[in-house]
Amino acid sequence: MNIFLRVLFLLASGPAFANTTPPLCMSDTLLPPETRCEAPETTYAYFNHNSSEWDRPTQTRTPAIRLKRLVDQKQIPTFIASSEFGVSNFVQPGTGDYTLLSEGGEHQIVFSHLSRIIFSGGNLSACLCNAFSSVLKHQSLWTGSVEMLFVLEATYSSRVDPVLNEFRSPNLGASEIPLSVAFEEMGLKATYDYVRKNLLGGDNGFICKYPTIYRNFFDDPVSTRDYSFEILRNGMRLGNLVGTGSQKVRLNFVTLAELEKILAQ
Repeated sequence: MNIFLRVLFLLASGPAFANTTPPLCMSDTLLPPETRCEAPETTYAYFNHNSSEWDRPTQTRTPAIRLKRLVDQKQIPTFIASSEFGVSNFVQPGTGDYTLLSEGGEHQIVFSHLSRIIFSGGNLSACLCNAFSSVLKHQSLWTGSVEMLFVLEATYSSRVDPVLNEFRSPNLGASEIPLSVAFEEMGLKATYDYVRKNLLGGDNGFICKYPTIYRNFFDDPVSTRDYSFEILRNGMRLGNLVGTGSQKVRLNFVTLAELEKILAQ
């Protein structure tokens, strides 16, 4: 073997290449927050902090339980992100599910084969935004378009969220309210503006990096430059694409009834 080939062999077998392909995630076990592993399927459900500790009025409890039954019927693998403080989870892992310990919503799961992921639970302005950002952060660009579905009744935002209060009345009562209630009051244009600004960072160019009281979970934010995001509500496009990158991502905010129709196709 000549010296050039020997150098290539040593480089390829050294520590710099050791973690390029993570191991497959192990179901039916608790995954610590530092766990880096690969999700082998193309469709997943992701329940993020579905617990009474965070959603204090528990308005998302019944929708979260209904959603879990639905994805179980469709045999869709599920990640359940739990906090050590949120002990009263609305949904419990079943056989074949993945349980992830995550305080801020962040994770290191590599969804390299992803075509669709169903998000629910947690605060869209905080931990759920971090979970969404982590999905983008730990992957190479996917080969096709990707659909991310956010279930409105099973996800909430906070009345004290300054971005949310730019677009809706702050007088809805509960400190945490389901997105189905907030988006209905806001209307379609304000919903688009809110998602573009809050989830996609507005003009900052970084996911989840619009400055609010909830931000700065990540020191290494995800840039929007590689993506073109389409924002929809129940399958209806709400405005222009956000970003000009080659990777297409559909962000579809859906009701449970609409999700049932999608999964029945």
